[in-house]
Amino acid sequence: MRTATMTTVAAALLAAQAALGADWRLADGSRLNWSATKVGGGHEGTVDFSGGSVTTEGGNLTGGSFTIDMTTIGSTDVSGSSKKNLDDHLKSGDFFAVSEHPTARFVVVGSKRTKGAADGPSEHEVTGDLTIRGRTHRETLTVSLAPAGDGTLAAKGSLAFDRARYDVRYNSGSFFKDLGDKLIHDEVRLEFDVRARAASPAGGGNGG
Repeated sequence: MRTATMTTVAAALLAAQAALGADWRLADGSRLNWSATKVGGGHEGTVDFSGGSVTTEGGNLTGGSFTIDMTTIGSTDVSGSSKKNLDDHLKSGDFFAVSEHPTARFVVVGSKRTKGAADGPSEHEVTGDLTIRGRTHRETLTVSLAPAGDGTLAAKGSLAFDRARYDVRYNSGSFFKDLGDKLIHDEVRLEFDVRARAASPAGGGNGG
């Protein structure tokens, strides 16, 4: 009973921080998954965050940025030599050119709360600038925010982007014709489960 009460109190404090305003820093347990399809199949995998932060004020997301370590991109649906070959290909110039562009970045430029209250679980329409391979485009996604029982703020959602806009050309129908069964679709889907811990009251800490 004491543990349950402490968990409830912690969640209430987190909700109050989100409502009043705070800076939040990326915490352990954050996950970013990717998936893409091609004619007759597809692949999925993971890629790691290397840093990130968000700012909340009045229960709204008012800013934030996340950096993705593209050197960690890898597949989870294949194994052995097939995995190594696919992972190496994803890192090559055919796809994400990680030797020249080792990071990707998403910077929040605006958001509005579409569901929920300022001091509880809520949904937000977030607009931000996504940079991949040195190219930046504006993207919009839906993010769910909720205090988690482990003392963190949880942000979950997904983003589908068109890889052709970021010059990821390999077997893309946007650049090559008559690919037949070699066609790889342009849409790449990212699904994220981000955990963040309060760093300071909004305006009381250093930006990151």
